[in-house]
Amino acid sequence: MPIFGLVVSLGIDWETMIKKGGWAAYSHSVFGFISVVFVLLFFIATKVISGKDDDVTSLATTFLIQQLFQLLGSILVLIFCRSLRERIITTLKEAKLDLITWVTIFAVIGTILNIIFNIIPKFSEFNMLTSNNTSKNQDVLNLLMNSPYGIFVLVLSTIFIAPINEEISYRHGTFTIVRYRWLAYAASLIYFPSMHVMDSGDWNNIIGYLGFSIILPLLFIMTRGNTTYTIGLHVFSNLIATISSFINKN
Repeated sequence: MPIFGLVVSLGIDWETMIKKGGWAAYSHSVFGFISVVFVLLFFIATKVISGKDDDVTSLATTFLIQQLFQLLGSILVLIFCRSLRERIITTLKEAKLDLITWVTIFAVIGTILNIIFNIIPKFSEFNMLTSNNTSKNQDVLNLLMNSPYGIFVLVLSTIFIAPINEEISYRHGTFTIVRYRWLAYAASLIYFPSMHVMDSGDWNNIIGYLGFSIILPLLFIMTRGNTTYTIGLHVFSNLIATISSFINKN
């Protein structure tokens, strides 16, 4: 579906898709798909990795390869989209204090929203559907923490690589294609949490992603489409989530 959407979008407005980086909306999915079909299946067939869900080395390698291929997609977006590349560089050079301030404020708001979203189900009928279900994504993270290699991949991917890939795709790409600000906000809000649970079928735990799903596109709008701010917030939120996972596991 993402590949089909990419082809159709290129046919409709190739200039927006290429020069303005609209194809970034599909890069995360497309390059993730390429990594699975052309690399991971080959690794499994040649027994470089086992492909088993309970094999930490196999799981970590799969996760890392997908992230690296998606990063390649993000790099290509930055190469073709000069305005996006220059804005990120300029912000990091000239607006560090402003960046830290915005990220801190929205991190607090996001944390409060996450607390609220995690409390509400405990006092509602929704709890009947989720109380006996654990997060599959969290189970994967816990498994990765069982080996030094898994921890290395977890930290590298979730804190440093994933925020870049996802913000360039979910924010810059989505807003560039949709164009209408608040319609793009709604699309981004739906796209972001859905992609986190789609592969695992972990839909019963989608509520855990809603807090930052709400504020990340809002920050993007308030900073006039500056992806640097949402990348910074995403890095910070993933850092806190990773630290919390280590604390809860121990």
